Amino acid sequence: NIKVVVFSLTRKGCLDYSTKMVSFLSNPLVYFSTYTNVSNLSNEQRIITYRNKFEFFVNSIWFFLKAIYLIRMLRREYVGKTIVFYFPVFHPWNLMLVFYAFIYKIKTIITVHDYKNHVGEGNMSTTLIQKLCMYFASKIICLTRNEAKKVKNKNIYKKIKIIEHPILTVLNQTPNYRYEPLPSILFIGRISKYKGVDVLLKAFEKMKGDVNKLTIAGEVFDTDVRIPNDPKLNFINKYLSEEEIGKLLLNHNILVLPYIDSSQSGVLALGIGCGIPMIVSDLLGLREQLSELCAYWVKPGDSAEIVEAIEWFKVKGNYDKVLYNLKNEYLTKNIEIKNALEKVLYYNT
Repeated sequence: NIKVVVFSLTRKGCLDYSTKMVSFLSNPLVYFSTYTNVSNLSNEQRIITYRNKFEFFVNSIWFFLKAIYLIRMLRREYVGKTIVFYFPVFHPWNLMLVFYAFIYKIKTIITVHDYKNHVGEGNMSTTLIQKLCMYFASKIICLTRNEAKKVKNKNIYKKIKIIEHPILTVLNQTPNYRYEPLPSILFIGRISKYKGVDVLLKAFEKMKGDVNKLTIAGEVFDTDVRIPNDPKLNFINKYLSEEEIGKLLLNHNILVLPYIDSSQSGVLALGIGCGIPMIVSDLLGLREQLSELCAYWVKPGDSAEIVEAIEWFKVKGNYDKVLYNLKNEYLTKNIEIKNALEKVLYYNT
């Protein structure tokens, strides 16, 4: 007798995570932004959000009133049912919905991907909005224990449940990765300081004679990161669609996550999902997503260790061993995540 209403109002960020978590639910009502390109769901609604600072100011005032109307409408439509609001991804407007739901005694579940801003990203207002959402929320989902430990308020900490990042897939075919003496190396994701692109580029200067190519693909967020011109470096500066990400994963042999700061990673979940061997920065949150033997782990910020990792993967036995471990490690993980999410939403545990 519970109706789950999902609000995923982001335009781009964490969309793969959001849609995957929604897929675990039985007949939810889902609200997406009108400016989001996602596949149509059977019970989907759209909310006009914003694309620039002017629209943010004007439309936020409009949504302040719209949110009250929306909650009252949902209460009328689902009279006799217990309504639960689920927020799989951060958005500034979540605060209005969570606050009004608190007043109307509607249970709210919010997801905190990053308790603190990454190096070079975010601002004080974003941090404040998220903390207020956590205060008014009924339950809080964190993706790693390491991230949950950053919460020092005992009352808020009691509301936290750990549900790991689901394994993501963007491929319509089973990949057939195989050892190559000159591997093709891939970085995907937004180009920000905390992603460690500079570290990867330093490594590339030392290892480019040992690789076929390096592809860096993603939208530039930090203009201080300079991508050099090199015949072996393919730079794709744009927001990537699922189809484009899938093609890149199929056409490379090794995925690199050279992050210097990260609580968890959707890119890592994609890498696990397609079974591509990876070089991953040894950060606590990422360690919770992936076991020791399923990647080559490097010290964050150390370009020399990335070079060593490439050399290690140039041994066929090492490459094949990681391929095997990835294939067999995570077959049931999404079922476990689905069950954990249902407990939080439907059973108040």
